[in-house]
Amino acid sequence: MRNRQLPRQRLLTFAGTEIVLSPSLFVMAIALVVLFGPQFGELAHGNGTLVAAIFVLVLYASILLHELGHVVVAKAFGFRVPTVELHFMGGHTVIEDRSRNPGQEFLVAVIGPVISGLLGVSFLMTHQFFGGIAGTVLWSTGIINVFLAFFNLLPSPPLDGGRIVRALGWALGGSELSGIRFAGYCGRATAVVLAIGTPIFLNFHDPYDYVRLIVLWVLAAYMWHASGISMRYDTRIARVAALSARELLRDVPPPPDAVRIRVDLTGMELLRALNENPAPVYALVDEAGTALGSLLSEDVDRAYTENT
Repeated sequence: MRNRQLPRQRLLTFAGTEIVLSPSLFVMAIALVVLFGPQFGELAHGNGTLVAAIFVLVLYASILLHELGHVVVAKAFGFRVPTVELHFMGGHTVIEDRSRNPGQEFLVAVIGPVISGLLGVSFLMTHQFFGGIAGTVLWSTGIINVFLAFFNLLPSPPLDGGRIVRALGWALGGSELSGIRFAGYCGRATAVVLAIGTPIFLNFHDPYDYVRLIVLWVLAAYMWHASGISMRYDTRIARVAALSARELLRDVPPPPDAVRIRVDLTGMELLRALNENPAPVYALVDEAGTALGSLLSEDVDRAYTENT
């Protein structure tokens, strides 16, 4: 039986990037309205449900601006960014290309928390000039955006902070793989610190502290799990991306009947060409079709395994 995903709703297109809404976003939006409605009713001395609904709209608009920051910087580097998805956990920007250096990795990652922080500070600074619903919404979304900025800076994949420490490890270690490992270890260390440190900062006089403890422990477990998955997955992707037919070229004539592939192929394009025509030896050719040398399948396998 085929699994069918619920259809996502297209919101708009920004600079060629499609903004879509996941069905889970609407579920979370309703849950937030129900959760915060009574509290906003006390703060605004009015219709708490209405205030909560406006709060959720402004909150997700802020998250969208956070994600669009990633889009703008990624596109400035020439990356393909087909989709931004808003979902129950916030948002996710799909960037198809990989950073070519740690500077690009850092800038693409850091812009999101910067935007969230600036929005939060701006809302907190201006809420005092507004009364009633507007002031309440500005203050509440200001607090949430500041929190999101700090939360996204936690050094754990898949958060923006995970990509920031990945860029740092890449710069210090000299390779993308060193950055991937560094980010993975930082993520797991963050999970341990969060799990151990949470009970210290809770006094447990408030019954909600037990709920907060469970939520933060679940978050710590997620960070540990996500860091491990990210380290394994990104390592495989980085090894594939580092493959280069030109670097693996052997300066020996290929067999006359060898499959011909371009010498400029790299990464997944190279693997795709090899998979379409399995053979022990290939003829590497330039744009004019002139054979430059040979490529051995065993060299590609070894490069994938040993590439650092």
